[in-house]
Amino acid sequence: CALPISYGNPIRRPHDCAQLAEAFRQAAHNADPGSEHQLAFIRGLAAYAMEATDLQWLADLLTGDATLEGLVIDADLRWTLIARLTMTAFWDESRIEAEQARDNTAFGAKWAAFCRAALPNAAAKAAAWELLTGSDDIANSIFQHTAMGFRQAEQLALIADYVPRFFIDLPQIWAKHEFYMARDFSLHTFPALFIEEATVEMATNFLESHEGGHVAMLRFVREGRANLIRAMKARQADL
Repeated sequence: CALPISYGNPIRRPHDCAQLAEAFRQAAHNADPGSEHQLAFIRGLAAYAMEATDLQWLADLLTGDATLEGLVIDADLRWTLIARLTMTAFWDESRIEAEQARDNTAFGAKWAAFCRAALPNAAAKAAAWELLTGSDDIANSIFQHTAMGFRQAEQLALIADYVPRFFIDLPQIWAKHEFYMARDFSLHTFPALFIEEATVEMATNFLESHEGGHVAMLRFVREGRANLIRAMKARQADL
């Protein structure tokens, strides 16, 4: 998914993603029933679906109003599809609550946290950020999936204000959380989708002003900055 989102020309992103979704849907229909290829193509569609017809088909697969021969919709695939439907606002938050009640397990709880953080509204983003930066009593899996859900390519306007906040809040995350939680925050909320010189400059300023900071924290920022620079060069070539 790095091709149209990070490395491709952002002007063409909607067209590129629509083409990918169409290709994945067609491939899923043509794949051997019950095969790993069929499952992979459905997951590909769930990663890129934006058109109402594709989203409705995914919803119908969940409700049983549509079927695909051989496709087994287990808990993992159910949550993958629900995540796409809720992050695109095709379904609302009530569907997350209903699915969590249906899947009352640790697995269901972490994916419900992902879906809530991925909801396309400012209140959901604020609640997710507060959970990540303001809570001292949170399970690792809930923290990880909240961080994973926060940053979505279709929601840049909603999370733009969190770009500088990432660099402000990052040191306290490393100060108060153990490595794995701090790592998840660093990886999943780094402003990797804001591929522009201003983000690179913020990362550079952070590194220069925190030279004596946590070694791993600085490494994650350096790697994030390097990825931004690489994506900027790729976009310049994709004119």
